[in-house]
Amino acid sequence: MQTLRVIFIILLSAYMVAAQQHLSLDIPIILKHNTNGSYEQTIDIGSHHIYDFMAISILMDCKGITPTSLTGSVISNKSRHAITHFGEEIVENRYVSEIIYLKPDEKGVIRFEYTFDQGLDPKLIMGKIHIFSPAETKKPKSKTKQQGVKKRSDCKCPTPAAIQRADWGASFHLDQNIFIPPPAYTDVSHLIVHHSAGTNISNNWKMW
Repeated sequence: MQTLRVIFIILLSAYMVAAQQHLSLDIPIILKHNTNGSYEQTIDIGSHHIYDFMAISILMDCKGITPTSLTGSVISNKSRHAITHFGEEIVENRYVSEIIYLKPDEKGVIRFEYTFDQGLDPKLIMGKIHIFSPAETKKPKSKTKQQGVKKRSDCKCPTPAAIQRADWGASFHLDQNIFIPPPAYTDVSHLIVHHSAGTNISNNWKMW
């Protein structure tokens, strides 16, 4: 009896730890041909803990695949979401989708449906479906409301220094040529990195 109690406590502890962690899955793309000419893949994530949202992205590698080679949908138990190409990621023979956001109540069986151009052989496609969901956000105990600044002119703090995009050579697919020696170092107390690759339905800071 004591042994069963110890086993139960261990399993319960493992469950509680798993429930607090974020979800990150990479699922290989395995396409099934339908009678209507389209291809599909079904996955079940109903056993996972989803709190704020699920973020889904799709990567496909295949000779000849382009941003316009396919149309598709992600179909949950609640709605249908169109699959669109991530316009800032254009690599030869690769398709990368925009991030698709699903609400927590859409977890369960999710179906991916694709229609490909006639010149593309879906049997040669390799890739993965990436699913991410942040860990549970614990609400602060304090109910004290912070007084926000109504207008920027009301803020007494100085404007922080910023290096503009044109100054640091912003572009996509950066390589070693961006570095111009010698390096310059500085002490940093606060750093804000703003990533504007797409939109989302969550205000959860952990997404970034």
